[in-house]
Amino acid sequence: MANVERLTLPDGQWADLSTRLTWGQYQRINAALIGLDDGSTPDHVLEVASIWARVYTQGWSVRGIDGAPLELADDAWDKAPADTIEDITREAQRRWREWRSSRSPLVSAGPSPASAPESESVSESPS
Repeated sequence: MANVERLTLPDGQWADLSTRLTWGQYQRINAALIGLDDGSTPDHVLEVASIWARVYTQGWSVRGIDGAPLELADDAWDKAPADTIEDITREAQRRWREWRSSRSPLVSAGPSPASAPESESVSESPS
C-alpha cells in the first residue's frame, strides 16, 4: 500500500499508518485542534487524540481483549485494548507533529514580503 508504513504492535499485531495525508484528513485534524490551546477540557484532548489515530490508521491487524480479530471500523476502536490504541495514537501524533514542524503555514499573521512596504532607512551623513 502506498503512503503507509507499518507500526509493529505487541503480540504480532500491527497498524498501517499514513505517511502522507489527504486534504480532507488534514482538515479533519485541524478542525479537531480548534480551541485546543484555549483551556481545553480533558474530553477535547482525548477527542483530538482519537481523531489523530483514526485519520492516520489505514489498516490493522488488532485483536480484542478476548483475542478475537477486530476489523478496522468505528466500533472496533472501543473494543481494542487500551495499550494498543495508545501505541497507535502516540505514533499518529508523532507523525502529525513531525509533518507540521516541517511545513510553512498557509496563512501568516503579518503582510507577505511581496506586499510589505520597503522599510525606510535614515542615513546620517557625516558633518
